[in-house]
Parts: sequence; structure tokens; C-alpha cells
Amino acid sequence: MRRKRQSETPEESAIRKKKDRESRRLRRADSTEKEKMMERISNSQSKLETRLSETQERADEKRASLQSNAKAKRTALGRFKTRRFKTGTIQNLSLQN
Repeated sequence: MRRKRQSETPEESAIRKKKDRESRRLRRADSTEKEKMMERISNSQSKLETRLSETQERADEKRASLQSNAKAKRTALGRFKTRRFKTGTIQNLSLQN
């Protein structure tokens, strides 16, 4: 708290006190605004993290599905002998069991 200045008149004292009150009010308002902004940033970050994890899960599911399909295709093609001709054509011959 400030000490009263010797040469300060009552009017000057009232003006100084009013300015001090206004300054404190503005600092509190600024602090509140910063807290609100931090809350919004935190919420946005949480939403982005959720979306990222959901996207990663979908990508993992898609990757597993593609790998499964590729494995099934390799298994199915394993029953055939593939011949490639110089012309670029491919012929699959069924293997006799």
C-alpha cells in the first residue's frame, strides 16, 4: 500500500485512489480473460487429441483389413502357377492336388 505523499491534496488523493482501483480492476479482468483463453485452448487441444486418436484407430483398422485381404489373395493365388510371357500377358495355371 502506498504512503500518502506530503504534498498530496485530497483531490489528488481521490484521483490516485480511483486510478489505483481502475488499474486493479483491469488487471483482474485481464487475468480472467487469460484464464478463459487458456480454457478454450485446452478444450481445443482435447478435441484435436480425440480426433487424432480416432483417426489413428481407423487407419489401424484399414491397415489390418488391407493386410488380411492381401494375405487371402496370396493364399488364393498360391493354388495357381503364374506364367508370364514376353508379350506381357499373364496366365494362371491351376495346380492339380
